[in-house]
Amino acid sequence: MARWIRFILALAALHLSLPASAQLAASPWPKFQGNLLNTGTGAGIGTTNAVKWSRSFGAANPGNASPAIGVDGTVYIGCSDGTVSALNPVNGNLVWAFKASGAVQSTPAIGKDGTVYVGSSDDKVYALNGKTGALKWSFATGGMVTSSPAIGEDGTIYVGSFDHKVYALDGATGAPVWSYACGDVVASSPAVGSDGTVYVGSSDKSVYALDGSTGALDWSFATGKAVTSSPAIGADGTVYVGSQDKSLYALNGTSGLEVWSYTTGAAIYSSPAVGADGTVYIGSEDHTLYALIGGTGVLKWSYETTAAIDWSPAVGADGTVFVGSSDSHFYALSAAGSLVWSYASGGPLATAGAAIAADGSLYFSSTDAHLYALKSTYVAPTLTSLAVAPTTVTGGASVTGTVTLSGVTTFLGAVVTLSSSDPSVSVPTSITVAAGQTTATFTAQTSSISAQVAATMTASLSGTSKSAILTVNPPSITAVGLNPPVVPGGASTVGTVTLSGAAPSGGLKIALTSQYGSAAVVGSVTVPAGQDSANFLVTTSIVGFQEVSDITATFNGQSQSAILIEYPPALSGVTLNPATVNGGATSVGTVYISSPAPTGGISVTLASSNTGAKVPAFVLVAAGKSSATFNVTTVSVSAQQTATITGTLNSFSQKAVLTIQPVALQSVAFSPSTVAGGTTSTGTVTLAGVAPTGGLTVKLSSSLSSVTVPSSVKIAAGTATATFVAKTTGVTTQQVATITASLSGTSKTGTLTLTASTLATVSLKPASVKGGQSSTGTVTLSGPAPTGGLVVNLSSSLTGASVPVAVIVAGGKTSATFTVKTTAVGATTSSTITASVGTVTQSAVLTITH
Repeated sequence: MARWIRFILALAALHLSLPASAQLAASPWPKFQGNLLNTGTGAGIGTTNAVKWSRSFGAANPGNASPAIGVDGTVYIGCSDGTVSALNPVNGNLVWAFKASGAVQSTPAIGKDGTVYVGSSDDKVYALNGKTGALKWSFATGGMVTSSPAIGEDGTIYVGSFDHKVYALDGATGAPVWSYACGDVVASSPAVGSDGTVYVGSSDKSVYALDGSTGALDWSFATGKAVTSSPAIGADGTVYVGSQDKSLYALNGTSGLEVWSYTTGAAIYSSPAVGADGTVYIGSEDHTLYALIGGTGVLKWSYETTAAIDWSPAVGADGTVFVGSSDSHFYALSAAGSLVWSYASGGPLATAGAAIAADGSLYFSSTDAHLYALKSTYVAPTLTSLAVAPTTVTGGASVTGTVTLSGVTTFLGAVVTLSSSDPSVSVPTSITVAAGQTTATFTAQTSSISAQVAATMTASLSGTSKSAILTVNPPSITAVGLNPPVVPGGASTVGTVTLSGAAPSGGLKIALTSQYGSAAVVGSVTVPAGQDSANFLVTTSIVGFQEVSDITATFNGQSQSAILIEYPPALSGVTLNPATVNGGATSVGTVYISSPAPTGGISVTLASSNTGAKVPAFVLVAAGKSSATFNVTTVSVSAQQTATITGTLNSFSQKAVLTIQPVALQSVAFSPSTVAGGTTSTGTVTLAGVAPTGGLTVKLSSSLSSVTVPSSVKIAAGTATATFVAKTTGVTTQQVATITASLSGTSKTGTLTLTASTLATVSLKPASVKGGQSSTGTVTLSGPAPTGGLVVNLSSSLTGASVPVAVIVAGGKTSATFTVKTTAVGATTSSTITASVGTVTQSAVLTITH
């Protein structure tokens, strides 16, 4: 049995390497030599020389024809009278027959749809209905067709003819696709490579490789004589073919170059077979069957019969080699070349071949006009068990089922049908136990349910059934989560309930509860169908102290919980506005809490690190509010200071820093701001705040010598201003003095404008005199005369009233007098006395009487 298993596995691997023809029937032997590669390998094991049945065709001799096997086991064979017969594989009874006009030595090829393609000596290729034998189409070549058709991947039919041509025909219509002319008869049956290349021999001594799509020549190889042998293709693409020049050739399938050749003792009409291990088998007219190593051509063994072997060998799945000989015997040889058994027919076994069925039955024809069916010892395995793992799952999960047979299967394996007693468990309709295997696995998919189900899964094979029970549970709650799990009282959080599997149709309703009333949940949440989780909202109320609540989800008596922590409002910040003030000013502080205050409010304790910045002992954040304000009052300071303002709630503190600046100088001003030189003005220095204890001394300076100020002025404690006197001297032109006040490195300036003194008035006393008498004149300036005095020019409009040329107003003085002398006049008259300084003039009228 172990040897059989090895051969079956090797054969299965070989079948997997065959060209994937979409149109060739998936039967164990659908054409000449069993497959597109013409390897002659079969699926059956245990073939014996015991006859299951034989059918006599009488004059309609099938001796030169090979059988083919359909998907349903029907055996198809041609006869010398032109008949193509379809036979029942159980008893050999005729199912139908089709009569061509010439002998049928061509082996039928069976398409995927059951169509039977076959050639005839009446020069035609026929397409027949596989069920009825009815003609579908025929195509006439120019000569006999003994070549056996091959069916390409696209359904193209390839076949040779005695008219020297290889034809490619449309499988559906029989219309020619292309043809290739060789140099002589083409009796060889084409092999089709995995790339679609068509390989065929000709009596013109050559082997041809043709493009399957176009018929173009890829290469040709010349032997020494006619090639009626059909090529076989190895797993590595090597092409093996015999020639009547006595040699078997191994050719590179791509280039056509010779790899090796082996010479026998006589002509070769036999077509080679290639075993699963690569061994090449070929018969010869020298009575011998040869077994050669496929890679090298080295002889492994040979077996000699008593007559020519023109038969094409076949290889069973257990490695047994089957071959017919012209000595009328059909031989079964071991893989080592020893005789296993032989069967004597009533006539020579000529240029034909056998067909091996999946159950090991073997069919071959003889020139004694019989088709023989040989029995097999192979017993199809029975179903021994069905197991599932795991045996209990949550709905929505999948499990692995395993079917086990009593023994290994062959060829296409054993198809085990599957079923489930409950719709919540779905299984494939069938599972195939592969060739050479005793077990196969499949996946059973469960769907989500709301209540436990015990489903019975059943496997059946050939009337035997085995069962296994799968328990499917509804989803359970695996977890409850909260995001976030810690919240301030009054905030909400999102809860998530997670199931072990997807919810069934209609969803699953999960009950929800909370341990304390400060955390509220809805009564339930529904996990939607097909989902394994759902979210719900947890709302909380404001709390005065930390609370811990269990949020619980329950389904089918099973619960899961999550812990929610609610904390009271926390102090989240303290701010000051402004954060920098002058000493004596006030800043507004604000405390912030993380959530609205509960009923009654929350008191935040306040403290200051500096006695110069005072705060209340606490501030109350009103219920429902998240902040409150307070005042920070400061005192004047002589140097910059800082105060840390601290708010504390439930032992947790927040801080803010207040910077207290010393009082800054704000301004210097004069009243009046413009004075005549020599007069005074009152200056005022003003602070931005009040002076601290001890007062503040402000330094003073003047930019002009004509304006003098004290060196400093003191601002009394608690006041913001102080005054001083600015003294001036007379000036000849207008001047602007900058007065600078300095305090703690900062300065402010003010300006004082000095105007120059000029002539203001001229007066006479008395203003009327008798001629010959004098009057006193006075010139008055707008301000004190500058140092050195001020010269005032004088003139009179009447010679009888004389004045000095000028009068000098002494420095620092504002007036000077002069004398107006008159002479006697005959009549009352007047004189205008004029005084001038620069462009400024003033005048007075003196009346002189008689």
